[in-house]
Amino acid sequence: MDLTPLFKSLRGQVSERVWDAGIRLNRGGQVEGRDHDDDEISLWLHSPNRSQPLEVYLYPKDEDWSCDCGFDGGCAHVVACVLAVRESQKDGKGLLPRAAADSQIHYRLSADAQGWLTLERLKNEAGGRKPLRGPLSKHRGLRATPADQVADEVLRLGATRLPHVGWMRMLKAFSDEGRTLELDGKQYPARPDPITPVLIVRDEGQGFKLSLHRSKRIVRKFQDGVVLSEDGLHPYSGGGLAPHERRQLAQGRVFSVNEAGKLVAELLPSFRERLEVKLKTTRLPDAERTPPRLQLRLVPSERQLQVELDLVYGEPAVARVVRDELQIISDGKVPLRDRNAERRLLRQAEKMRLPTARRIQLNEDEAIRFVRDRLADFPGTIEGDPRAFRVRREPVALSFDGERLQSEANLSTLMRAWEEGRTLVPLIDGGYAPIPVNLLQTHGELIADLVEAKGDAMDLPAHATFAAARLAKALDAPPPPKLDGLRPLIEDFDGLPPLRLPDGLNATLRPYQELGVRWLGFLTQAGLGGILADDMGLGKTLQALTAAATLLEDKGGQILVVAPTSLLHNWSREAVRFIPHLRPSIFHGPKRKLDEEADLVITSYALMRSDPAIKKRRWTLAILDEAQAIKNPESQTAQAAFKLKAAQRWSLTGTPIENRLDELWSQMHFCNPGLLGGRRRFDRTTARPIEGGDRSAAKRLRERIRPFVLRRHKSEVATDLPPRTDLVLPCPMTPAQRKVYEMVAIAGRQEVAEMMGSGQALQVLELLLRMRQAACHPQLLPGERPNESGKLEVLLEKVDEVVEQGSKALIFSQWTGFLDLIGQAMLERGLDFCRLDGSTRDRQGQVDRFQSPDGPPLFLISLKAGGTGLNLTAADYVFHTDPWWNPAVEDQATDRAHRIGQDKPVFSVKLVSEDSVEEGIVALQAQKRALAEAAIGSEAEWVEKIGRDDLLALFAE
Repeated sequence: MDLTPLFKSLRGQVSERVWDAGIRLNRGGQVEGRDHDDDEISLWLHSPNRSQPLEVYLYPKDEDWSCDCGFDGGCAHVVACVLAVRESQKDGKGLLPRAAADSQIHYRLSADAQGWLTLERLKNEAGGRKPLRGPLSKHRGLRATPADQVADEVLRLGATRLPHVGWMRMLKAFSDEGRTLELDGKQYPARPDPITPVLIVRDEGQGFKLSLHRSKRIVRKFQDGVVLSEDGLHPYSGGGLAPHERRQLAQGRVFSVNEAGKLVAELLPSFRERLEVKLKTTRLPDAERTPPRLQLRLVPSERQLQVELDLVYGEPAVARVVRDELQIISDGKVPLRDRNAERRLLRQAEKMRLPTARRIQLNEDEAIRFVRDRLADFPGTIEGDPRAFRVRREPVALSFDGERLQSEANLSTLMRAWEEGRTLVPLIDGGYAPIPVNLLQTHGELIADLVEAKGDAMDLPAHATFAAARLAKALDAPPPPKLDGLRPLIEDFDGLPPLRLPDGLNATLRPYQELGVRWLGFLTQAGLGGILADDMGLGKTLQALTAAATLLEDKGGQILVVAPTSLLHNWSREAVRFIPHLRPSIFHGPKRKLDEEADLVITSYALMRSDPAIKKRRWTLAILDEAQAIKNPESQTAQAAFKLKAAQRWSLTGTPIENRLDELWSQMHFCNPGLLGGRRRFDRTTARPIEGGDRSAAKRLRERIRPFVLRRHKSEVATDLPPRTDLVLPCPMTPAQRKVYEMVAIAGRQEVAEMMGSGQALQVLELLLRMRQAACHPQLLPGERPNESGKLEVLLEKVDEVVEQGSKALIFSQWTGFLDLIGQAMLERGLDFCRLDGSTRDRQGQVDRFQSPDGPPLFLISLKAGGTGLNLTAADYVFHTDPWWNPAVEDQATDRAHRIGQDKPVFSVKLVSEDSVEEGIVALQAQKRALAEAAIGSEAEWVEKIGRDDLLALFAE
C-alpha cells in the first residue's frame, strides 16, 4: 500500500513544530500497529503524557486520517504514525510497526500453597524488569493497551488477587491482543473460552445416568476460577449449575426409560449450552426438529363445554408443553424444543383468553360466546364438535292448540331464559336459537303460568284450564275441552251442582254454608283443591265435615285432618255431633296408632311433620285446619304438607294472609301445586308488585285464585249475628311509667340509627319489643321497675264497669307476664277469672267454666294459645291490651266471642298508650288489612306497603 500521497498531503498541512513533535514521538518507539485492510490502517500511539493509548486511523487512498485526540487538522500523533508505517515498509516489516519492547507491560503469575493466584505487573527499566505499582495513570511513557487498561481496572489500584469475573475480563482482553501471561517462568497464551466440567450420559439398568466429571483438558486448576490447559490459561465455568444440581450430578442422577424423551428434547440441549456433554449410550431415542403447534380440544356436555388448549409437537401430537416443561405423550422421535416458536404461538393463544395445558369448564353463556366470537380465528387445530353451541338466526317456534303447548326448546328452560333477560335458549335437537321476544312480551305471563302449572307432566292439570283458556283466546286457538265443565268456578259460583247432603247430617246449614259445601264438592269432582277462608265463627268446620262425609260416601277411603294440638278433640266432638255415624280417630300421644276402620284421622301439625305413618298413607282427602300454620313455605311444616299423599286437598283458615303474600302462595301450593307457579317467580312478578302498589298485579292475582278461594265476611253472610263495635281506648301513662318509656325510647332511637343499613332487622324488632313492653307496664322490662301502669289502671276501670253491668270479658295479651300482672290486680280487687296460656292443661275445663252462667266474668288469655279454636260466646267484651301490627291475629281473637251462637252485641276494645309506639302500630294495622284485601278481596284501594322503613319510622320522635 503506497503511503506517499498521504505523506505529502499531511506534510503540506501541518506546521514545522507539529512535524518535529511527530518525529520525536516516532523515534521514541511509541507507535504500535493494530490492524489493516485495503482501505484502512489502525494503530495505537502510546503518548508519554497519557495513560491510555490513542487510536489513530489512516486512509491512504482517500489521503485522510483521524485521531482520538480530537484535533481536526493534522496532529503530531498522525505524523508519528505515518512515519512509523513508512519506516516499517522500508525495513520489510509490513504495514504494522511494533512498539519498543522496553515500553511494554509484562504480567507474571504465581500460586500459593492453597492454589490462589497472585498477579504482578512489571516494566522494563535499566537493570531489568521492576514491579509496576499503582494505577497506570501515574506512569508515563508506557505502552498501555486496552488489555492493560482492563487489567488496571480489575487490579483495583494495587490489588493482586483477582475475582473470577476479573479473570474472565482480563483473559478475554489479553486473548484479543494475542498477549501471554507468565506462570512458573513460562509464557502461556490467554484464552477466552471457559473450560467446564464434562457431563457423561451412560446406561443405568433400563434407564440412564448423568454424572459430572472434571475435564481431561485441565492440567492445573486454581482457586481463582482459572485453569491451565495444554493450550494456555482459560477461565473455569461450572456451567451455571445451581449447588443442588452440582451435588446431584456429582453423585449421579438417574432417569427412567420413560423420561428419555424429556432428557433428549429438553435437558441435554440445555446442558449442552453450558457444559461439555459426552454420550456413552446408544439407547437414547433420536431427536428431530419439528415445529410446535396449538391444539384445541372441545368436549361438549349438557349446557357446558369443556375446553383444553395445548401447545404440542408433532401431527398427531407426540409431546406437549406443560408449565414450560415438555411431556412426551407417544412413542417415536423426540422433538427438540423451539422456544422462540413456542413464544410466538403462546402470544397468538393469548387472543383465546385461555390458559394452556389446563381443562376449563365453560358454562352455557361462556360456551356460546366462545364458539361465536373466538373459535373462528383460532390459529391451530381443533378436536371435537362445537355445533352444540352454535347459534341459528331464526327464533324458537311455539304452538298452542288449546290443550297442549309445544316448542323446539324445553318450555321451562325457554321461560326461565326469558325471565332472566337472556337472548338465546338451547334447542331440544341441539344448538341455540334466539328467544321469540315479541311473542313473549305479549303473552309471556300466560305462557309462564301454563308452563309452571304443567311441570313435568304431558298434559295440563285441571287448575291450569283457566290460564289455558286465556292464552287460547289471545292466540285465536280453540279453548280447552275442560273449560265448559269448570265455568261455574269463574261465574261467581252460579251453576254449581245442587247440594247433596250426607246421610244423618245433624245440622241445619245456612245458605252461605250450603254454597260452601257445594263449592267444595264441585272442586272435588273436578280434581281441584281449594281454600275455605271464611271469617272466624262462620262454621268452616261444619262445611268441611259435611262435604267430606259426602266424599266418603262416594269414594270411600280415609280423610286426614291436620289441626293445632289444642283443636284435635274439638274436631272429634264436632264430627260426632254433626254426623253421628262418622267414625273419627285422634292420632296423637305416645301410644298413638292408626285406626284402619276410622273415617276421619285427626292429627297435629307436629306429627304430620314427623310420623312416617302419616307420610306413607295415601288419603282420599287432606284437610289443613288453621292452615296459616304453613304460611312459611320454607318451614318443615309447610314442606311436610306439600308432600302429603292425598287425592284432594282443602285448606281452612280465617287468615289466608297475615303478613306477606307468600303465605297465600304456600296454602295455594298445598291445594293446587303449580297454580301460582314457582315461589321465586311469584315473588318477583306478583308479590313484590302488589306490595309496591301495583293494582293490575293485584287484579291478575284475584282472577287466578278466585275459583279456588271462598271467603265470606260475617258482615256479608251472617246477618243474624249481633253487631260488633271496634273501639280504640287511649291510655295516658303514669309519670313513673312515662319516665321509663322515654329512657327506653331514646336508647332505642340511638341504637336504630347505628343499625341503619346494616341488615339487623331482628335487633330492630327487639328494640321495638322493649318500647311496647314499656308502653304496657314497666315491670315487663328486666331489672327493678316501678309497679304502676296507666294502661292497667284504665283496664281495671273498664273491667269494673263490665262486671257491674253483669257482662263478661275476654282479656288478651301476647305476654304471659302481663297476664300475671293483670291477674294479680284482679285478685286484689276480689275479681274471679279463668286463665288460658301455653301451660294450661285442661283447656276445655277453663272454657266450660267461663261459658257457664255462674262462671267467672273474666277470661285472661294468651294470644298465641287462645287466639283460635275456642267458642267463648258468653263474653260480649274483648280487650286487646298490647296491639301489634297484624290485625288478622286480633280479629281471630275477637271472633272467639263474635261468632255463631252469640246473641249480644260485642265490643272489641284496643288499649293504646298515648304518645307511644303503639299509636304507630295501630296505623300500620290498616296497611296489613289492605294486603289481604288486594289479594283476595274486592276492588279495594291499595295502601302503601309495609316494610322495613315503616318499622324504623316507629322510632321517630
